[in-house]
Amino acid sequence: METNNIISIRNEKNYWIATVSFFSVLLLVPVAYVISGLFISGGDNWAHLKEHLLQDYVLNTLLLVLCTGLFSLLFGVVPAWLVARYQFPGKKIFSLLLILPLSVPSYIMAFVYGGFFNVYGTLHFFLLDFFPDISYQVDMKNWLGLSFVMGLALFPYVYLILYSSFKIQQETLIEAAQTLGAKPAEVFYKIALPLARPALAGALFLVTMEVLNDYGAASYFGIKTLTTGIFRTWFSLGDIQTAVKLASNLLLVTLFFYFLEKVLQSARKYSSSRTQKKRSHEHKLRGKNALLAFVVCSIPVFLGILLPLFQLMFWALQSEAGFESSGLVFNSALLAFLVAIICLIIAFINAFSNHYFKNFWTSTVVRLSSIGYAIPGAIIAIGVLAPLLWLDNHYGWNTGLLINGSIFALTYACVIRFFAVSYNALDGVMEKMPQAYPDACKLSGVNSLKAFFKIYLPLSKGGLIAGGILVFLDVLKELPLTLILRPFDFNTLATNAFELASDEALRQAALPALCIVAMGSLALLFVRSIIKNSEI
Repeated sequence: METNNIISIRNEKNYWIATVSFFSVLLLVPVAYVISGLFISGGDNWAHLKEHLLQDYVLNTLLLVLCTGLFSLLFGVVPAWLVARYQFPGKKIFSLLLILPLSVPSYIMAFVYGGFFNVYGTLHFFLLDFFPDISYQVDMKNWLGLSFVMGLALFPYVYLILYSSFKIQQETLIEAAQTLGAKPAEVFYKIALPLARPALAGALFLVTMEVLNDYGAASYFGIKTLTTGIFRTWFSLGDIQTAVKLASNLLLVTLFFYFLEKVLQSARKYSSSRTQKKRSHEHKLRGKNALLAFVVCSIPVFLGILLPLFQLMFWALQSEAGFESSGLVFNSALLAFLVAIICLIIAFINAFSNHYFKNFWTSTVVRLSSIGYAIPGAIIAIGVLAPLLWLDNHYGWNTGLLINGSIFALTYACVIRFFAVSYNALDGVMEKMPQAYPDACKLSGVNSLKAFFKIYLPLSKGGLIAGGILVFLDVLKELPLTLILRPFDFNTLATNAFELASDEALRQAALPALCIVAMGSLALLFVRSIIKNSEI
């Protein structure tokens, strides 16, 4: 009986491994295709681009990564320390508002600030009312302005990750420094920040990936980056081969930052002691210090969410054009819902297999399949587009683009891009489950499929809901994938807002942009409440 049980477990394990491997192949094929672009010879367009434009693309991209990282640190680090370690007026409100800029995509932040500061913008007319003789000229459409608006859109990554790091730091070290006479600023710079370096590296990696993925903000500000170069090559020249070559170069830059982050994360063991049990103590600020903390937290909140929200509402009220909200919202919600459901199904199967049948192959394959989130959407779009075009043409289908002309290609690409979001949410939940669960099931002869539905599914509801909402939000904001792969006459809130803003129809663009920000803010607040209540 025991022998039969062992054979049954082995067979079940093989089935689950085969399923995980199948999904991983589907998720990795487009990435592998783009990698192959490094080894193919380019045509005349590639030779021209390589000689005259590629250097500018790479330098602008790296400069944008550096400056956006600095702005995200400027807006995110100190508020994270203050909210994590101190009590001051407005702290609870700031803990909510400081995450909401994530609901404002970088391309919306770009046209909001571009319109606010331009010579005919809101600030210009406001100043004229009070200072009629003033000479006003502020040009936001340069690499510094782009870095600023992207820093505002992305600093919540730094805030959230450092907030968690500051919360779990050893209180004894900080108390010892204070006993020796260290001032609060010295405690922050000499103890807290060095201990948080691994978390800081992880936060900056997320910011970097979002910068490399950006197309809308860079395009609106007229900055030539690797991602905008891919779009120009594809839409203007129609040269898929050169687009693949350019995408493969962007992939090299992405992988460089990916492996750099992994190296920096190897220092995680020095960040804090796992045996430390004493909880951090929140000190109450009074007087000038409380006012200063309030002001420091107010600046990123005002610039990152309040000003964009007020500006969008102001434009929306001025807009006289109609807005077909139902169709755009339906398209956006349909795409986001499909992607979220598919991601959750695949992620739950992968996370269950990795936890229930612990082995090197499953762990490696699952981690590889999660690399899509670290790859810009333009790369994934090209990796999906080219093979599917080949399939459409290879078998002599003369009825048109059956695959690329449908929502299938777009859904497939979004699943590749955002699978890691749902997987990380579920993996975090299952890692907290005792190893006794799978051991007890195997010893008692319970079928793995029964354990999948009866044990793991009910216990993973929090992770499923949080992961699904986060994927939904990411797809709702996604622009590069949607622009390249959307079916004919298929518009989403993101594409509609971007196209209107690109035509300088900012008042009309405000309405779909407001829908994105409103839906995104509600999703973020809902996920935050789930995480806070269930401690995912």
